[in-house]
Amino acid sequence: MAHATAGALALEGDLEQIAALLEAQGDGAVHITDEDGRTMLHWAASGGHAAVVGLLLEKGALANALDESGWSALHIAVSGGRTEIVDALLSAGADPFAINGSGQLALHYAASRDRRDAARLLLSAAGERAAAMASFPDRAQNTPLHRAAAQGLAEMVSVLLEAGALPESVDRDGATALHLAVIEQQRDVARLLLDAGGPPLLAVKTSEGETAPEIAAAKAKQLYGMGEAHAVAVELAEMLGAAPDADGGGGGS
Repeated sequence: MAHATAGALALEGDLEQIAALLEAQGDGAVHITDEDGRTMLHWAASGGHAAVVGLLLEKGALANALDESGWSALHIAVSGGRTEIVDALLSAGADPFAINGSGQLALHYAASRDRRDAARLLLSAAGERAAAMASFPDRAQNTPLHRAAAQGLAEMVSVLLEAGALPESVDRDGATALHLAVIEQQRDVARLLLDAGGPPLLAVKTSEGETAPEIAAAKAKQLYGMGEAHAVAVELAEMLGAAPDADGGGGGS
């Protein structure tokens, strides 16, 4: 049976045919990879088929196998919000600190896609290293907190902060998660980050020399006359101590 067919069976969740394949070819068939380096475990995780994942793990599938892009089945399951499979993979020894070709943990995908249950499982699996995981930088120096903040995912931001994520962490442009929240006009997220990081966070400058209050003031000026969008910008600017001028502009902190 062709490798592509094995992957297709796993993606479709055809438990009966996969069992027949393993019986015919032996348990070593769980290690078959396709042209992208993906195993049946990768494809079963992608399809969300917990029973197939369970069978493959039982037959010796490697929970930490990586495809050509460095993705593990755990990355795939987390990205797709397959919480039951995430739990099964972690229980089978999947490494929650495995990084893909972009230097990203599975938690980066949980953070940007609001997979809170999966994030909690990953952080729990990290144990005493949960804070390090929540602040882990990818190749662009973006942490899971940066990703959640940029998407305006307040509840996810709370999960990460509770795990010990550092609000003062900066990306390759020198931006904190607060900078990103301000740029994207995410006031609830900005409030959470400000509460966690305190006044020192307001003084952090990007590589272009901008503080979060200065960006907030500029946004308020930029959005002047745009109704609700301007109201949000003004509220955000005031929250950061950059009170807008009467004409919609703003002063620095």
